[in-house]
Amino acid sequence: GRRWITCDVGDVGVHVARKRLINACETDAGFVMLRTSTTQVPAAAHVQVEATVQAADDGDVLTIEITGYQPAADPTTSTTSGEEAATGCDLIDAWSVGYDTDDAPFHGVWHTARVRRTRQLATRTEIRLPHDSPSSIAVNVVDIFGTATVVRVPVAVPSAVV
Repeated sequence: GRRWITCDVGDVGVHVARKRLINACETDAGFVMLRTSTTQVPAAAHVQVEATVQAADDGDVLTIEITGYQPAADPTTSTTSGEEAATGCDLIDAWSVGYDTDDAPFHGVWHTARVRRTRQLATRTEIRLPHDSPSSIAVNVVDIFGTATVVRVPVAVPSAVV
């Protein structure tokens, strides 16, 4: 039942704190990220997301997949190990899904991030939708440069199962 408030002026610092919260969460309770700074917001990346809904007797299942990613920052920097620079979805460090509400901050209901133990990052997930299904979702993607991009994706809920 702990509650935390944290702040940072750097995008990378905020991203590191976000990843630590994701790894520390034992439940899918989520957390809220607010931006109160008046500084310039970094340019958004281009994220391609596909969302499909399958009807089921016990509730609709939403499948979300990131199919493409182009960062706003120049990805030509090499890695510290001398490998070629990562491209596309390899540049994504963390992403989360939330129900889209225009008048509220992003509140994720599902999160994943790269961690030291395993550098793999799933680009596809399934979420069971509530009975009052939203008409759209928000996908928050953060790349290795600390740039966060939120993409709003419409959700077409199928007719009720008869």
